[in-house]
Amino acid sequence: MDHGQNEYILPVSPGVDSYVLTTNSSGIFIPNSIVSPGQPVRFIGTQVGTHRVDLTVTNVCGSSTSPIFVRVENCGLGGTTLDNFAVTVTPNPTNTGNVSVKVENDKLISYTIISMTGQELYSTMVDFPEEEITLDTKQLSTGLYILRTNLESGNTAVNKIIVKN
Repeated sequence: MDHGQNEYILPVSPGVDSYVLTTNSSGIFIPNSIVSPGQPVRFIGTQVGTHRVDLTVTNVCGSSTSPIFVRVENCGLGGTTLDNFAVTVTPNPTNTGNVSVKVENDKLISYTIISMTGQELYSTMVDFPEEEITLDTKQLSTGLYILRTNLESGNTAVNKIIVKN
């Protein structure tokens, strides 16, 4: 998996009702963990390495779980560097009530804050493309969050935000 994100289409299997993907790894994030056969599963890598994802297949006979190993090859903890740009989040971890998001060699046009359960907590477009914005984290509970930023060039960056209240 390169550039911090990837999609995989689960094959259509006769009689399968659903697929459920879970992981205990903090190095990979699965925004939508319950999918129907033939639907894309999006993995977002937040840490380089090989990460285990458990795939549970359910049908009328019951369910079974098998491991899938996902290799993340390019991403960053404090910042995502892709092609010719970088996105950094500081301070991280934060206990100040806000974080600064800086983009080098590109401009931010929108961002989404996602909980570790995959719930989009906040999503917005900025009024004008920006190289730096400040995000208010006071409404977030202590924990780990994913920040997905969309850039003017069409690139997407993914960063972790650690909130300590």
